[in-house]
Amino acid sequence: MPLAMTDLIPLLADAESDIDNGKDESAELRAINHIRDILDLPMLRPSFPPTALTTSVTDAVSGIGTELVAAKHLQTRVFLGHGSADEKVSVTLGRAMADFLKQRLNMDATWRVYEDLGHWYKIPDEIDDIVHFLKEKVGVPVSEEINANSAS
Repeated sequence: MPLAMTDLIPLLADAESDIDNGKDESAELRAINHIRDILDLPMLRPSFPPTALTTSVTDAVSGIGTELVAAKHLQTRVFLGHGSADEKVSVTLGRAMADFLKQRLNMDATWRVYEDLGHWYKIPDEIDDIVHFLKEKVGVPVSEEINANSAS
């Protein structure tokens, strides 16, 4: 799913720590393995081709194996929305997560801040942004009725 609620954002410090403390793996691979560990997924090996992190799966050399397919999640477009008045999870952490995804993992991450919003989602603004994101970035067909509602 290309949408993210910000409950996992506090784990960003752990992911960044893993990047900074790793020895035999690239920073990107350490970050990916940290997240895979949280999700109880098998770790990728250090022999995993570094180019697979930035190379499109369709453009990659055939025969690399299933681990290249595992990196396909880096092509997932991500939407992160956060309230500026969130007292439970700082908007600074949300922004840091978006920057981490964009800059360290080279992912397509859309970041939106909603003024005066606490630890919740904002109707209609955030929902409209999610609909637009799904339509424009993911290619999900949106009915004209939904389209008209989000345009108003």
